[in-house]
Amino acid sequence: MNPKVLILQHEITRYNSPIYSMIGQEVDLTVGYFKKDASDENVTYAKHRFETSEIWKFTFLKGMFKFCKSFDVVIFDCNPVCLSMFFIPFVCRKYKAIPWTIGVRASYKRRYVLPFPKKGLYYRLMDAVFRKSDAVVFYMGEPIPYWVTKRLPKEKFFVAHNTVPVIEEGIDWEKPRHSITFVGSLYAEKKADELLHAYIDAFQYDKVDQMPNLEFVGDGALRNSLEQLAKEKSLEKKVIFHGAIFDEATLRDIFSRSMICISPDQAGLSVLKSMGYGVPFATRHDAITGGERLNIKDGYNGFLYHRYEDLVSIIKDTISSPDKFLQLGRNAREYYEQNATPQKMADGFLNAISYALKTEKS
Repeated sequence: MNPKVLILQHEITRYNSPIYSMIGQEVDLTVGYFKKDASDENVTYAKHRFETSEIWKFTFLKGMFKFCKSFDVVIFDCNPVCLSMFFIPFVCRKYKAIPWTIGVRASYKRRYVLPFPKKGLYYRLMDAVFRKSDAVVFYMGEPIPYWVTKRLPKEKFFVAHNTVPVIEEGIDWEKPRHSITFVGSLYAEKKADELLHAYIDAFQYDKVDQMPNLEFVGDGALRNSLEQLAKEKSLEKKVIFHGAIFDEATLRDIFSRSMICISPDQAGLSVLKSMGYGVPFATRHDAITGGERLNIKDGYNGFLYHRYEDLVSIIKDTISSPDKFLQLGRNAREYYEQNATPQKMADGFLNAISYALKTEKS
């Protein structure tokens, strides 16, 4: 009989749902959430929505602890904002508890930095949660060495490599690529305006017909100002604004003509989407990230640049060295296949579940 597993998240996202379905083929899976459900109807797992109560900045899930008692394993988002989830390892329980975390403190205001300082309230809280848990799942493997101690052995840590699915079919490497792509919300933190300025500076000496197109996929507060700047520079036909796109086939078509995907100051799951479609990714070396930036190997499957001038140079190279970007794209696709497919993410969870079920009660 398959073990009963509960995954607790704030919401069921479109990109995580296929991974849950893969896990659901191996265990009796339920995904609990309290915000939105963006999954489709064809899933292999059950869903349960919790009612909530709010006290100051903290969220509590009504009836969650009672609900957890019917499961063998509970995997939870290790975020103190939802105190109900955060306290799961500390209650009297028979089920196994597994936190799922990026492993360091990071947000849009706090950079993901390794090695992280082993001090402060965050570290002490996470250390306590990890010690009381039966296994720990990280988004990426890089934080693991910083957590390993006598009380936290390496075998307790697992990696469910954070990723997104792509349409799995052959990539036409002979198809001409003639665009630069930005994928994501158009808000200030991502510095999409910096990308447009760098694009303008890179090609101010060239004829317009020699320039690759710049395609923005996404919507947000910056869109109007970006469109106005493109118009002022007479680049309306070269700078294309698609708006938000959720249809995977349409995204695949956009990536199929892209030489490189660039997000100046945020490297999230668009890194994996880009690599899955054989497109290298460029961002700042210290870009805002949940760990996804660590997939980028500078000069191999993308670029981690330091200065604005470096970004301008990368864009110039799309004209002077187009073959380089094709090879980087091949490397990016190979990296995705070897390290970051949805099945590998699902396997990370399944390995953690198997380990936890074999351990003695915490």
